[in-house]
Amino acid sequence: IWDENRMKRAYLIYLWGLPAETVREYGRKFGSLAQEWIYPELKERLEEHRKKGDLCLMVSASPTFYAEPLGELLGFNGVLGTDVLLDGRMPAMPELPNGNNKGQIKVERLRERKVLPEHGVLDNAAAYSDSGADMPMLLSCGQRVLVNPSPSLKEDERLAGAECLYPARPWRGKLGKIWKIALFVMGMVNINVRKSMIS
Repeated sequence: IWDENRMKRAYLIYLWGLPAETVREYGRKFGSLAQEWIYPELKERLEEHRKKGDLCLMVSASPTFYAEPLGELLGFNGVLGTDVLLDGRMPAMPELPNGNNKGQIKVERLRERKVLPEHGVLDNAAAYSDSGADMPMLLSCGQRVLVNPSPSLKEDERLAGAECLYPARPWRGKLGKIWKIALFVMGMVNINVRKSMIS
């Protein structure tokens, strides 16, 4: 009934009535917390790319107001997230000037910035993802790295030859993840990343 843009706007109802500067401040605080949750292996990979002089972009469907502070703290050169119009007090369904930054939209925005070619694959680009929603971006890059992929994503023939990373998660299954995050939100537990393995 609703497209993804409208669903994302409805999801952001938790911001309703907050001043725009408060939203920005919450985004900065979230970035400070969330940088500790990033898998150490991926932090190392990012640092390797940076040392080689690679352009490192975080491309996320998450709202820019918290993806951007996180990306800056992690050392990315830039962040493309779902832009949310922050003006005055937040309405129940905030506007998304560039739409929901998901799927094909990510590729289109990277093309607009001349990061990806108009057609085909950029052979010397690497895309990291844990989601099938990123298939268009993965297929636009010569190197594909799947992080804790689902069986269906790992077995997709279009991703044959992709590298798979399996960093250890601090929970088991979807319910375990929800429970751990709920405890974290209530201040009852820290989300720590444990020892991982790569294959």
